[in-house]
Amino acid sequence: MISYADYLRLLPKTELHCHFASTMSAELFIELAAKHGVELPTTDPDELFDFAHLVDFLVAFRFAHDVLR
Repeated sequence: MISYADYLRLLPKTELHCHFASTMSAELFIELAAKHGVELPTTDPDELFDFAHLVDFLVAFRFAHDVLR
């Protein structure tokens, strides 16, 4: 019988970055950031979710954590 830990390792995983940008609109993200006092690197909706590199995504993800918690 397979262990629970092995079972979890075998389960298909999702790519978080594929879902993050579609969680909410950039406009709503900016609005919530302002409401919760989170200063974003930009308030331009066209630039907010423009990820050129993994580091860009991770920075945005950190801001999302601050906005959504």
